[in-house]
Amino acid sequence: MSKYIDPSIGLESFTCPNCDTLASVHWLWIIDRVSSNVTPNYRSFEISTGSVGSFLRDYFPRVDPSRIAIARCTSCGEPIIWVNGKLVFPLLKGVKPNVDMPEQVKQIFIESQDVLSSSPRAACMLSRLCLEELLNTVDESNKKKKLYEKIDNVAPEGSVLKRVLTACRLTGNKFIHDGTFDALKECDMTPEQLASALAAFINLATEQLISIPKQAEKLENIFSPSKKA
Repeated sequence: MSKYIDPSIGLESFTCPNCDTLASVHWLWIIDRVSSNVTPNYRSFEISTGSVGSFLRDYFPRVDPSRIAIARCTSCGEPIIWVNGKLVFPLLKGVKPNVDMPEQVKQIFIESQDVLSSSPRAACMLSRLCLEELLNTVDESNKKKKLYEKIDNVAPEGSVLKRVLTACRLTGNKFIHDGTFDALKECDMTPEQLASALAAFINLATEQLISIPKQAEKLENIFSPSKKA
């Protein structure tokens, strides 16, 4: 599973939302109207405040941006554009599911990533549901238990896995019960970053609960002492 880095303003490299490649980016233009700063990092591209303004009026007529950022992926050459700190082009495609994720879990996971750009709060809620279904699949005895009990049942106390699963549970609960992003004020993460982090956690949980045991069983079958050379 390739590493995924959420696209963010100022990073030198991240996973391009156009080509899904982890690549370096060239920052073409950043306009911060709050401080009246215009920072063209690559003047050879002949981008001006006028052309940026025209672009925004044509494609985002209802937006009055206080900050604009435009980067270009060095892998595919396509642009990545933020307005007011929000990625507006292209729409985030989200994280791909672990290949070993059970099909019924994968369907929920993909749905959570499909709504990542339009409703990151919904993505967080679906991620919690995805986690619960994953734990039910790993151990059918979990189905009638509360989510924290399901986590206790599959993850040893003090383990990294338990911390990851608990973080998913607590974050999902926050948005299901409160329906707000007030908690983000404390963690310095955007809604999109938080939803992407939960998806990465669920992939990690799938790897530890399903992928690694599956690989271990395969090796045991190959190199078992009962096997004759």
